[in-house]
Amino acid sequence: MKKHILTLTFIFISFLGIAQWNFVGVAGISSGWSVGNKLETDTTGHPVVIFYESIQNKASCLRFNGTEWVSVGNPSLDNFPIGSIDNFIIDKNNNYYLLFTNENFQLSCVMYDGKTWKYVGSQIIMSRQSNHATMAIDSKGVVYVGHPINSGFALLKEKDGIWIPYSTINLPTAIAYPSLKFDNNDVAYMGYTGGGLWANCSKLVNGVWKSVGNTDISAKPYAAFNTTLHITKSNEIYIAFDDGGISCYKLNEVTNTWKMMGTSGLGGKHTWLEDLSSDSNSKVYITTSHVTGDKAMCFTFNGTEWMMVGSPISESYASYVNISTNKDGKIFVAYNDFNLSKAVVKEYSLNTSTGSVAQNDQLKLFPNPSNGHFNIELTGEKFTITIHDTKGILIAEYQNIHDTVGLDSKTFRKGIYIVSIRTQNHQHYYRKLIIT
Repeated sequence: MKKHILTLTFIFISFLGIAQWNFVGVAGISSGWSVGNKLETDTTGHPVVIFYESIQNKASCLRFNGTEWVSVGNPSLDNFPIGSIDNFIIDKNNNYYLLFTNENFQLSCVMYDGKTWKYVGSQIIMSRQSNHATMAIDSKGVVYVGHPINSGFALLKEKDGIWIPYSTINLPTAIAYPSLKFDNNDVAYMGYTGGGLWANCSKLVNGVWKSVGNTDISAKPYAAFNTTLHITKSNEIYIAFDDGGISCYKLNEVTNTWKMMGTSGLGGKHTWLEDLSSDSNSKVYITTSHVTGDKAMCFTFNGTEWMMVGSPISESYASYVNISTNKDGKIFVAYNDFNLSKAVVKEYSLNTSTGSVAQNDQLKLFPNPSNGHFNIELTGEKFTITIHDTKGILIAEYQNIHDTVGLDSKTFRKGIYIVSIRTQNHQHYYRKLIIT
């Protein structure tokens, strides 16, 4: 068997196990393929997920109670004519709000108050003119809904059971990917892709939308897709988008300028931005998927660069990858899993189960530490090895390995890498490595 040279040191993430993405409850929580998946954590810290099941033509809302996933509301969302899911928010009083589009392309909003789902305001808010809509709730509990129109963006708010016009952004063309948020002072901000296909941000001042920072945040000539705005607990404002990879900027409110976080191109080419969020300590997270079928991933910014959180989230292609953190700092993701053809929720946590973490007699890594030669041995099993860098870019993949393999690191740069080992019996092993 041909052996190759790999100069590296393996670091075990924990003495008892390894921190990785583990299923919350059962592996698949929908009856079939899910779309529009949205994830939030409630005030008790439990994950709540909403998705649309295209085969059954219905939306479902499920909450994990610590033991199992249970349907939310009686009656459930089956009673509403949901065609697609636009937005999902849980407010500080633990009320759930769902913005959706019906089969007639009309926007509606419903709320779950702990007992039942009911319409917020009139049953129909407006007829949509584009594929994108957004929703936000201010500190007083007032609900705002907006969507692009032929000449900009229209924002409405619910008052006394009626949706009333609130403000408009007037532009030569309609915008795309609107993302509405309120800061800690109830100032409304919106990130969006403008008519020139570049990312922009505006804030509402005395009823007038004003540009925040430079007019076009994204770099020309790349168009900005999936533009997403996020405001942290400490009132820091971030905007992220796809532009030949993923870019994320933070607003300097003193100078009114945007500063890029790390470098552009997070995840490599053909990577989709799925979600942008933060935890209770204002630590920022991004989830991604890949157009060509690579795995879903999660990244966080360490002050200098973006680092992958654990191993890749999924084992295959994933879509609608949403992220949410609870008050205790636990990280949850929800997505549609291509292999399972079902909605999945995972938590980033320490896994100490012997079913996922190899025993010494199952997996051998030698020599360790290495001075130039590295082997993986799994006696009697075929396995696949994938290696990603901390930006989530696939560096190498080796398939149908049997018993022992040696690898070549000549094309690897110095740094940290994540090695994923998957056996034909569907066991998974993850290791972090450093190439020196």
